[in-house]
Amino acid sequence: ATGRTLEHMPGVSMSQHLLRFRSGTVAIFETMLAPRAISEQPFFALQGTRGEIVIAGFGGGCHCHTVDAAGAQVVEELCHEGWDASYRGEYADFAAAALDG
Repeated sequence: ATGRTLEHMPGVSMSQHLLRFRSGTVAIFETMLAPRAISEQPFFALQGTRGEIVIAGFGGGCHCHTVDAAGAQVVEELCHEGWDASYRGEYADFAAAALDG
């Protein structure tokens, strides 16, 4: 995704990425940028062989979607805060560097 729509390419911009971890696990990372309002989309979704982790938008929440031994879908809430809560540590480090040198 380019971060903005291109005049000569109107419409949705989308990218897909395969992530291979040292363990050999492979995940799919997808991004989408729409030029106008669309339905509520998660900010991030990571899909792997055992399930999917979905990080919601401004409303917050991160959920892990898997299937149990019986084949039933299982949804586990990993956190309920908004995505911007992940920056707290970064803000604290920046403030400490600015104040303490």
